[in-house]
Amino acid sequence: MRPFAPLLMGLACATACQAGADRAGDTKVKTPSAVTTTASPPARVSGGTCDDVRPTKPAQLGATMSVVARVRNRHASFYRRGLCEVVLEAGVFEYVGRKDGALQRVGDLGAYAKDVASDDMVGPSAGAPSRALSPPSHEEESAVDADGTTVTVRKVNVDLGDGPRETCSLVPSADGHVYATCRQGEVPLILRTPNAWVRVARAGALTLETTPHIAVARDGSVWAWENPKGLVRILPDGHKEHVSLPRVSEELARPVYDGSYPELMSAKWTRGADAGVHFWQTLHVLTPRAPEKIVALESLYPQADGSVWALGFEGGVTESMVLFTSGPAPAAPFEIGTPFDQQNEVRNTKEPRPWTGSGCPQVFVVFDVASHEREVAAALTAKSYGFSVAVVRGRIGPRTESGVLLLRTTPESDPAILDTNVERLLHVDGAKAFCAAPVLERLVQLPGLEHVVQPRAK
Repeated sequence: MRPFAPLLMGLACATACQAGADRAGDTKVKTPSAVTTTASPPARVSGGTCDDVRPTKPAQLGATMSVVARVRNRHASFYRRGLCEVVLEAGVFEYVGRKDGALQRVGDLGAYAKDVASDDMVGPSAGAPSRALSPPSHEEESAVDADGTTVTVRKVNVDLGDGPRETCSLVPSADGHVYATCRQGEVPLILRTPNAWVRVARAGALTLETTPHIAVARDGSVWAWENPKGLVRILPDGHKEHVSLPRVSEELARPVYDGSYPELMSAKWTRGADAGVHFWQTLHVLTPRAPEKIVALESLYPQADGSVWALGFEGGVTESMVLFTSGPAPAAPFEIGTPFDQQNEVRNTKEPRPWTGSGCPQVFVVFDVASHEREVAAALTAKSYGFSVAVVRGRIGPRTESGVLLLRTTPESDPAILDTNVERLLHVDGAKAFCAAPVLERLVQLPGLEHVVQPRAK
């Protein structure tokens, strides 16, 4: 995964920050005594995807959200880099959000080769993507105020006049001001002015118990995820409105690879054909799962162009994340597979290894499966515990093919059974076997194979 510089800069504005007392409904409180401030020259965000020159009074923007991408990874995360870019960490791949609402993958597939442990997807030599289960934190720890002062407010004693608080953190904002939230004492939103912190009265209806994420857009509107109501926007005049999140198209539902991450095997697995094996990567093909309702918001970031980006979590069994934007709708939302799918895309940038007769924990046998249902059924009825079988269509190397994918799912499975099944399938005219797995596109439905082991639903 490509490293990015920590997100420590970016909140700057072309206009001066007005005192909180000038804002209707805001209450001035005592100047915070433990706020870290460092003098620095006024910042101007430039380069990348935008040049941050905002009008003095930005127009009130709409609040219509659009789907950007569906990510089949519960642990996907995204963060803001400056005021002009959001970065999605999908498990292996990283994407940058563009002003037109689309995502662009960072680097070519070859740049992610370090996240692929071996040519095998399963077995003792395969490895889980690095950081796939524990993405790094990109919380905003500091911001540059309009006067050029760098402000850090995180777990410090901020005095609001009604008692000290030690659990305050910055709120992502794009209107040129610095905001914070304090969980101790339930203070959803405070604004930093040159001489004091100001309580933002219009956010007073929010409670941190039910509002885990807050952001301030370029036009000054406050966005928040309010459990269980959903996404809301509070305009500068105090008007509160609910923002609907669109349902994800059912077209963004394809089969994916999923499985447990490598675990230390007990001593009984270190005998026989896999003597010396201590780790084993298990993998299965999951059937397509229709998108489900967003039940929680993981992140909320405003941008200098006025848009707001959000990452939501689907309920149910899909364990998927959905990226939304209030900016221009992308021309074609797309689906990003699991970290295992992403690894496999990298593997398939080169020619697949031919199957040579044994020793391969995953084999894809390519042939015209629709014309050979009887042969497929006969070869696959000899099943055993510890194997996964699927009839799929996908990209293997530079070609897109249909065929039968066979996977060893446990170290106790006998590799000779897999080899025997492969040899049976190779009796079909024109069949070829590869010691590799395809980038999945869809399952091949053959009416005569209902009795054959099918991919898991979840």
